[in-house]
Amino acid sequence: MFLLLHLLILLAGISTARKPIWPFDFRWSSAGPYPGWNCLHIGHSISAKVNHWNDNYLCWKGFRSDPGLKWSTKGPVAGMKCTHVLLLLERYVLTNSYLCESENTNYDFSWAPLRAIPGKSCIQWRDNGDIHSRNDNFLCADNQLPERDGMFPSDFVFSYRGIPTGYNCINAQKHRYFCWRQIVKDPGLRWSQSGVLEGWNCQEIGQTGLGFLCMSRDSHVRLERIIDLVEFKEGN
Repeated sequence: MFLLLHLLILLAGISTARKPIWPFDFRWSSAGPYPGWNCLHIGHSISAKVNHWNDNYLCWKGFRSDPGLKWSTKGPVAGMKCTHVLLLLERYVLTNSYLCESENTNYDFSWAPLRAIPGKSCIQWRDNGDIHSRNDNFLCADNQLPERDGMFPSDFVFSYRGIPTGYNCINAQKHRYFCWRQIVKDPGLRWSQSGVLEGWNCQEIGQTGLGFLCMSRDSHVRLERIIDLVEFKEGN
């Protein structure tokens, strides 16, 4: 009987689902609920006027427990921690939306309506079905995964097509991004179009004055190796 009871307790502990880990267990979908995931509908009262907006969802892996999130377009939800989501769309600005979490969760979201927040892990909210959709709305929070040093080159990528899923990035003018996996430490990269940053190691990129890629002096990655990753094409 003792062994059976011990086994049941062990199995119960194994089957207890953990809350989703930010950002690894979350993703954004602009084409309805993502298959195999649980999702929160991110709608709005003017969805019918905004192309494709009614099929947008914030999703988390299906084997994780419900994180207790709520979406409100009527102000903060009483008794919850709420983040004001100022949605900047191409033809509308939605000002009364909130993403709320239970008081006992520790996501502590931040909303970034202009660019991803340096030092935080961000998921881009973009409607891929709308040709007028903006690229500068981000939901951000601290990375909850145990971080490790990034390994070069497997943990880094240079993107011409926006922020890849599962990566944190800095914007290097227009649609160019330097990115690293969300499961590794921030390598301490910054982009400057106003010259060398004081106290940083910087190198000018491109032959037409695109700007400077800078790295903190205590970074675990060598700046020269990041530079080797970049293949700027004039006119891109």
